[in-house]
Amino acid sequence: MIEKITQTCAKQFANRKCSALLGYLIIIFVYCALPFACLLSQQSHESFEELIDQIPKQDRNDSNLYIDSLLALGSFANLEQGVLHLEKGKNFTVLNKFKLAIEEFNLAAPIFKKEKNQKYLALNHFYLGTSYPFIDKKEEGIENLLIALEKARQLEDRKLSSKIFNSLAHVHYLYKDFEKAIDFTKQAAEIQSNPMDTLALSATYNNLAVIYKNTGKLHDAIEYNEKSLELNKLLNNEMAIAKSYNNIGLISEALGEFENAVGLYKKAIQLNEKIDFLNSAPLRNLGNYYLNINNLKEAKSNYSKALAIEEQRDKISLQRELNNVLLTISLKEKDFKNSLVYQKQKDSLYLLEKENENQEKFKLVENQYKLASREKELIQTKDLNKKNKLIFGIMSSLILLSILFISQRNKMIKTELAKEKLVLEQTVLRSQMNPHFIFNVLSAIQNSLLDNNPIQSASYISRFAKLIRQNFDFINQNKITLREELDALRNYMDAQNLRFENKFEYEINVYPQVDIDLMELPPLLLQPFIENSIEHGFKNKKEKGKIELNISKEKNQLKFEVIDNGSGFSKKIKDGKVHAIDVFKKRLALEGKNEEHSFSITSNEIGTTINFLLKI
Repeated sequence: MIEKITQTCAKQFANRKCSALLGYLIIIFVYCALPFACLLSQQSHESFEELIDQIPKQDRNDSNLYIDSLLALGSFANLEQGVLHLEKGKNFTVLNKFKLAIEEFNLAAPIFKKEKNQKYLALNHFYLGTSYPFIDKKEEGIENLLIALEKARQLEDRKLSSKIFNSLAHVHYLYKDFEKAIDFTKQAAEIQSNPMDTLALSATYNNLAVIYKNTGKLHDAIEYNEKSLELNKLLNNEMAIAKSYNNIGLISEALGEFENAVGLYKKAIQLNEKIDFLNSAPLRNLGNYYLNINNLKEAKSNYSKALAIEEQRDKISLQRELNNVLLTISLKEKDFKNSLVYQKQKDSLYLLEKENENQEKFKLVENQYKLASREKELIQTKDLNKKNKLIFGIMSSLILLSILFISQRNKMIKTELAKEKLVLEQTVLRSQMNPHFIFNVLSAIQNSLLDNNPIQSASYISRFAKLIRQNFDFINQNKITLREELDALRNYMDAQNLRFENKFEYEINVYPQVDIDLMELPPLLLQPFIENSIEHGFKNKKEKGKIELNISKEKNQLKFEVIDNGSGFSKKIKDGKVHAIDVFKKRLALEGKNEEHSFSITSNEIGTTINFLLKI
């Protein structure tokens, strides 16, 4: 704990050229910590096994708070400290915080190595191997999994070996190397078959079915789904049997065997009802089938049942999705009364989602406060001996004054940055949602209503409402996914097209190596350039305008290219937006990655091309 505090202080002081003061603080900490260490070594505590059993299992954040309290005691043997770091890392993997998980596993690794404990070394390499791929480090993941596999074989731990093979398969599956994924999954199945581990083998067969489905080998996928089904029947696992029916139904539908697919979905639904298992998947799949063949009555019935299940499960995101589908069906049926109900439910669920997110943030702050309180209590329970009391009092005062000085300075710097960021965010929001733009789009929607086309008008209203929600949502976020950025951009360009009566067309090309769900960037970053093309580039052009957005990956960077066939780039824009490029560069500069230097623009009478790079 003392080491972490001094490291943090070192970074802060180095940035502010206070290395001399840092040296004094380190000496003070070490000197004052010695009597605490002596006292801690004399304290008795519960057995290590009892302490591990007391780790909370339901809430992983609470679990990590408990582990941090144990580590703060500092009175455990090396191996025990390694196990605590391993447990903390496992919690972070459940929370999808893989960078933090890897840090904990790397703290545990040298301890297990020093203790020559092959069992924990194997487990630690296994968890490292499963974590690295989630931060785009495939090779490190495979390397650790292979080390874990070698140790598991030495320990003759067949269960762990099969888990490692499945994890190797998963890594290759994530990177679209399906051939190797299949090979490793089959090796896992071979281990689980002799002796037969029915439960594990059923899951492995299901994994094989998923891989084959993604490679387009649907008959192979059905074969392994059916093998999984037979094992589930042997286990009399009705929940898993229902899932197998649903999975086989999906593949049957993809093969065009619609009657068989419908029968399997219905079997899954009946079995779920029999065991009172809340699973809306087969209902949603059946509803989707009926929707595709335009049987709106049956589609609505199944989606309504699915919605009732998700309301019991309190799955807000799925409830929103189902309300959206039911809204679409109501519009097709021209049932405008119910469509309004579904729209209101969608909006209410959106607000509820945001409220839950805020509660999660509050809980995180509360957990951090609990951790700080526990650490404070541990420190307060320790007394200095008489020899160090006077020194500790004087030095504590000096440390406190130094920390207050540095804290105040940091607050001032953060306040200035926050002000600058707020100004930039407001500039971006105003640029897209200025009154002139809103008025023109609403006028265009009004015209469509006068044309007596309610379905088209409802679609325009829905898209424009979504654009407004996205803008006010994004302005409170530091980063959004590339998918969200592109979705907002499409809504914006569609709104502009409605406004200008399809004066331009657009094309968005995302190269296969770019994962739009993982890549993140500052919100509404591309919109100013698109707006300049529409408002100014196409203003005096008689022929139809075109905007092309290309997104590709170069090593550890995303490359963005915006091309239009307008009359050239205008640096000054109306509606109060001056120097859009400067605003763009300042937003990137606030990220502190020097991305603003990658920006370039080429403009002439036949069009404009903009290029820039973002680090992943």
